[in-house]
Parts: sequence; structure tokens; C-alpha cells
Amino acid sequence: MPEVHFCKNNLSKGIDKLRDKIEEELPDVEVRIERCLEFCHDCALHPIAIIKGTFINADTVDSLYESIKEELK
Repeated sequence: MPEVHFCKNNLSKGIDKLRDKIEEELPDVEVRIERCLEFCHDCALHPIAIIKGTFINADTVDSLYESIKEELK
């Protein structure tokens, strides 16, 4: 099962809603909220995720969602 990792410090960027969307629309994907992903500078500025060891960021949670779906293909 593929995993998407989010930083708990990034929740203020709307990651909590994105997590819910992924769990609803992509049920075969496991979502994990981690204490820290060690991308603090990026995390402070943008919504971020790690998928299969690949760092992904975007300006909005909607564009991050699209990038996540693309990475999971």
C-alpha cells in the first residue's frame, strides 16, 4: 500500500483537510502524519508531502493533491 507522509507542523496549511480528502478519494493510500519530515524551511512556507521517498511541495493544498495523485500513478 502506498504511503503519503505529512508533517504535523504543516497542518496549519490545510493538510488536515487534504488528509481527509486522500482517505476518502484514494482508499488504497495510507496517510501518515509525522512529527517532522526534516524540510522545515519548505514546511513553513508551503504544503508538503513525502511519497516513496520523494519530496513534494506546492503553493496550495489543491495543487499538492494533484501532485500526489500524479506521483502515485
